[in-house]
Amino acid sequence: TGQIFKQTYSKFDTNSHNNDALLKNYGLLYCFRKDMDKVETFLRMVQC
Repeated sequence: TGQIFKQTYSKFDTNSHNNDALLKNYGLLYCFRKDMDKVETFLRMVQC
């Protein structure tokens, strides 16, 4: 799974001085949040 995260979020831009980089970072964080919601739902289902 570490490789998947590395591939998915490899375009995360640490240079947030310009608006394009900032918007790209917000987009990636939004995708990451959606992915974590899916993981959380899966773990809840497995736990039952």
